[in-house]
Amino acid sequence: MLINIQVFTYPQATHTLSASPPNRQLLLHTRIQKLILVYFYSEGEHIQLIFLINIMVVSSKKKKRGQQRKVAKNENAAAKAILGAAFLSCPGERKVNSQEDVDNLVAKLSRDIEKGNDAATRSIFDSDLHQLNPRIQHELSTRVMPDVLNFLGRCEDETFARVLSSVGGDMGKKLKTPSTWIMVVKSFDKSLRLQIAESIGRLVRCMCNDTERMFFKSNKHWRDGIMPFVLLICRMIDASIDKEVVDTLLNHDGLLSSIVQWEYWSEEYRPDLVEELGADTCAHIVSIGRDTIRMLVTHADADAASIRGRDLLEAIGTLPIVSKVYDPNCMISFVVGLIRDVKKEGIVPSEGCIISVLQPLMYEGDCIDNDVIAEFIDLGMNYVYDYGSAEIVAELSQCMLCKGGIPSDTRIAFALRSGLVEMCLDFIERFGTGLVFVNFLKRFGSGGLVHTDAPNLFHQHIEQIFTNIHKIVLHQKTAKAVRSKRRSIEEELARLDQNTNVTTNAQSKKLLGMVRSIIDMSGSYCCRCNKSLTKTEVKQCNGCSCMVYCSRACQKEDWLDGHSVTCCKSFTHKEAGHFQGRILPAEAPDNERDARKIDELEKNITMIQLKLFLDHSETILSQAKALDLPLCDCVIKIDLRHYPPRVGTKCYTEFFQTDTEHLLGFEMSRSEDNITCIYASSLYIGGSEERLALQRFFPHEWLMKQTESESVAVATTD
Repeated sequence: MLINIQVFTYPQATHTLSASPPNRQLLLHTRIQKLILVYFYSEGEHIQLIFLINIMVVSSKKKKRGQQRKVAKNENAAAKAILGAAFLSCPGERKVNSQEDVDNLVAKLSRDIEKGNDAATRSIFDSDLHQLNPRIQHELSTRVMPDVLNFLGRCEDETFARVLSSVGGDMGKKLKTPSTWIMVVKSFDKSLRLQIAESIGRLVRCMCNDTERMFFKSNKHWRDGIMPFVLLICRMIDASIDKEVVDTLLNHDGLLSSIVQWEYWSEEYRPDLVEELGADTCAHIVSIGRDTIRMLVTHADADAASIRGRDLLEAIGTLPIVSKVYDPNCMISFVVGLIRDVKKEGIVPSEGCIISVLQPLMYEGDCIDNDVIAEFIDLGMNYVYDYGSAEIVAELSQCMLCKGGIPSDTRIAFALRSGLVEMCLDFIERFGTGLVFVNFLKRFGSGGLVHTDAPNLFHQHIEQIFTNIHKIVLHQKTAKAVRSKRRSIEEELARLDQNTNVTTNAQSKKLLGMVRSIIDMSGSYCCRCNKSLTKTEVKQCNGCSCMVYCSRACQKEDWLDGHSVTCCKSFTHKEAGHFQGRILPAEAPDNERDARKIDELEKNITMIQLKLFLDHSETILSQAKALDLPLCDCVIKIDLRHYPPRVGTKCYTEFFQTDTEHLLGFEMSRSEDNITCIYASSLYIGGSEERLALQRFFPHEWLMKQTESESVAVATTD
């Protein structure tokens, strides 16, 4: 390795650098008396480092009591530390040809840093070690880093002056600020990442405490050190592909919270920091924090198949964006903060945008709560102006309704109360009709509208939202939420029925049908005459609280036709087939919450069972006729887990073929005057999709009368 040092005067340097315009402009911008060029030759590569040494003359334009010239000396710490002070004091040319000389210089640098020497310490990052020979970089980092980390480890308990006095050395050359040590750590060699991550716990605690703001027991040192610290953390995460390094780094208390909160060091959320650090510094930290959190989310999303990745995403998304010590009342999570940012900046579906961060947090991290749902629906209702944005909102909305891939009764109910259905209907009207603007000026010289099938993906997202609601509409919270929004939804449907663009589009028409089905499924109907009941018209049976009627007369008729047998009974799997009741699940729930959930689901199914039966009576009769079986030998299954509900008619021997005991019970209890109907729905308890089925006996003669009366009514209307 060959190192040359050449000393030029200002005119000589200007002539030497004439081929390098940027450097020439730098020289001409300031008045410099002397320039030193240091050349490093390593493995045939020529790297030129320019060090501006010596005296810059600063003149004052104002004259006060005799004009004075202020001279500021600017020593180049890198050249002095690496090449030794002796080289810089001698003009001409000196050479270092042996590795021993290099080792001696590195050793001298290490000793100077151990004594807190300012010039030596600053040389580590001022000289851009990543541009030097890798071996020199590694040796410098390996020798110096333990001492620097040891100094930073004393930041909680000691003052900076005390630490410097404990290491001795020339006090005139001491460090001016401990932030220089953070800059040294930031210039780390990649092989030292884990060592640094394990050793900066005390530094993290000091710098992440943004309310006390003390570093080496000094607020000034904290202000000087916060930017180098933020840059250090960003570089550590950016350079680390090793999970162990990232995990070790994030295990330090408060670091992950601080990384999330850096993005919100703005006038809106942290005016105290903006006032203390300045708007420009805070804006820079916000930018670095945003880049850092995106790297973390990308890192966790790549590992989302593991519990570690999902837990990290959940932790990031649920952390508050403002320190609770600063504002205990601030409950804004990071996901809510991102949604608010989207409202300000708009929905931009590109790599590195806010949506690209929001998607894994909502999908894989499952960072969904009531605040997220409310903010997201508000985003969809008030801040979506184009088809692409509507598609993104619809896609994220469908994942917002599920927990672990299963529709959530609590989430869907809150979303419905927040206006989810109204948002989707608005999307259907504005973006789901298949009409797009096309510029015909280039082709025909005029503009117009054309029909297209492009919004297929958009319709799929909306359809999945309605499908999830449909699966859970008979559960307690969702059913109540739909009933509370019934009037506003029906008014919106009536308005859309007047829009020919919507009614003539097959996909949009199907979606409106799904909404009507959701409303019908959540309604209340008389269990005897099938009359639709308002909230004030519902009259429940005092015995079982399941059956509902429109009048005392209907209740009396139903009591005499069989409800007296089943009222107030506790149905089990073994008793199924002997009378009306629950036949699945076979096992009782193991907690009170799930038991209440089943009871509520059973009541809601009971309130619509007759309507469902009569709505599909023609299908049932035609299926029985195709099987050439009397209705009393049939079991009709209405599966409510699908839209529209699936109706299947089977011979009872085929339906109960896998359960001999159940088959015998059915044969013993069935009557030639009755029809057996099974209603199946999903329970979604315990993280699984178990089924609940209710068995109801309908008198055969009564069904025929109902069918005939309905047919007569239809004929009369026609």
